Amino acid sequence: MTPELLLLGFPIAIILAALLWVFQAPGRRFLSLIPGIIPSVSLGLILFFVSQNGANEIAFPFLKILGGINLEIRFALDSLHLGLAFLACFLAFLIQLYSVSYLEKEDNHAFFHFLIVLFQAAMPGLFLSLSFFSLFIFWELVGIISYLLVQFWYRKEDVLASAFRVIMVNKAGDIALLSGIGLLMSFGLMIPVTDKILFPEGSGVFLASPTGQVICAFFVVSALIKSAQFPFSVWLKRAMAGPASVSALLHSATMVAAGVWMISRVSPWLPIQVLNALAVLGILSFLAGNLAALASQQLKSILAFSTMAQLGIMVAGIGLSGSDAAILHLICHAFFKASLFLTCGILMKHLSEQGSRNSDSLSELEGSLNSSLWGRFSLGLCLAALAGLPLSSGFISKHGLMPEPWISSAGNFEWTCWLLLQIGSVLTAMYSVRVFLRLSSEREGAANVPFKPLMAIPVILLSLGSGFWLFGLNPISSEGWLTGFLGIKGHAMFPDFFAPVIGLILGWILWKKKFEIRLPGFLQSAFLEFKPAEKFMNAFGGFAMNLAFLTRKTDEKVLDKSLRIGAKSVVVAGYFSSFTDRYILDGIFKSIGLFFYWIGGVLFGQARHSARFSAWFILLVLIVLIYFSYYR
Repeated sequence: MTPELLLLGFPIAIILAALLWVFQAPGRRFLSLIPGIIPSVSLGLILFFVSQNGANEIAFPFLKILGGINLEIRFALDSLHLGLAFLACFLAFLIQLYSVSYLEKEDNHAFFHFLIVLFQAAMPGLFLSLSFFSLFIFWELVGIISYLLVQFWYRKEDVLASAFRVIMVNKAGDIALLSGIGLLMSFGLMIPVTDKILFPEGSGVFLASPTGQVICAFFVVSALIKSAQFPFSVWLKRAMAGPASVSALLHSATMVAAGVWMISRVSPWLPIQVLNALAVLGILSFLAGNLAALASQQLKSILAFSTMAQLGIMVAGIGLSGSDAAILHLICHAFFKASLFLTCGILMKHLSEQGSRNSDSLSELEGSLNSSLWGRFSLGLCLAALAGLPLSSGFISKHGLMPEPWISSAGNFEWTCWLLLQIGSVLTAMYSVRVFLRLSSEREGAANVPFKPLMAIPVILLSLGSGFWLFGLNPISSEGWLTGFLGIKGHAMFPDFFAPVIGLILGWILWKKKFEIRLPGFLQSAFLEFKPAEKFMNAFGGFAMNLAFLTRKTDEKVLDKSLRIGAKSVVVAGYFSSFTDRYILDGIFKSIGLFFYWIGGVLFGQARHSARFSAWFILLVLIVLIYFSYYR
């Protein structure tokens, strides 16, 4: 069985999901899980095939254009690409399993499962893409499906508005990506567009030139927007308008991961100036996200801002240390962030059913996990990984993102970056311990939330991927089965746990003192509420709405009016044609027919009574025929 044949599982899964959506059967929601299993099984079999036969590449013909350009859908079938694709499918399936119970009262649950299966096809396609052309196709599919998932509760106007903001910001990134691809083609660099994201020898001189840096900037901007880096992170909080399972999907290893994956693919040929800019922007996002999460009092907002911060440290790590460490942290982040969002969904759902109007407030949720041992265990392990505490996967993966200026002859830039990343790590640990203590503490009258099995199993499985054993048996080394499988070089780490421990102590003190962090006005405007970016979005959104209003008016006043006039003209012409055909043409032909019928009757009657008349008539006809034959 070949990889090409195994990839047929994806269209089969989509067709089955579409059929189950159309012919959904109430009370049989487990049927929706069947299509969700197929992509993971297909990728698992391909992984086994590759492990037995070595890495491979496959290409499917797509389009031929003038100039001999052959555009293909090209996939890389090696351990790294297949491993990330399998992770995306596995996470999506666990979230789908969780949603069977979480969305049990929703009437359009089958449509949700259909979108999840589409996501399971689009996101692996993005990870497996070998060329920019293939990547762009699946990049667009991921964006469209994400928009449909965010507006799942489309009957609410605020949800539709949030979904519109999400798609609008991401479309700006799509335009930047398409512009970068077009510029590469215009300068004759077809290999990264049609074949592999590699550049021929000598291209480094061109890419380091001002023109090449502009091209690199287009790709970097598209990736920064997709990965919600500051100030483009305004869409990330809007994406939480959907269900908690959608937030878990978008904030873990799917939509936001696409931006980090893009930067990691293009980072080998980025000039040093662009890499330094990535480090600065990533650190700024890391600090901004952590400050916003520290000052927020809403659990879902804290998790969203922490996603922005974690993506920021990944981008900074690519600029400072390379892409391998960012990929490892991306995998770890997928596990603990998906588990945290699913836990948040369980808590919010229970409080909403109890009549709470502010179900994600920390004050409302305080003490809600006090009676749940598994809930406290999964929450504590995931928050430890988020903070980078020892014995967690985040402790190992974050180390690879940190520069080590004391080892090499580093300058002031590396030392400054290291110091700022340490400060951000302190802030991460502070709000992580605050969340854990408030949710697991004892409080009189607290709502003890039961964990239903279908929702608890995905949460616990994902949290188990947040321990150091995700890498191997050594709690202070990234060398192990994961790095060996992905083909990434691991290394023993310096046990740098001082910043997380300091943050842990400070967070515990603030919790004991009941002290809440309040940011100054200008910081709250810039980081927590993102007012500058929000104002820009409102202005741009207003322009887009006005343009849509103008388009609708033009359609009503010009196109519709012209079509109505044309339709009435056609109707009038039809009535006139019917009248002419019925009363004029039909009358003429009927008259001619009656005349010849009368002539025929007269001749027939005369011929029957007189043989002489018949002979003279035949002779006359022959004379007429001879005359016209001779003088024609």
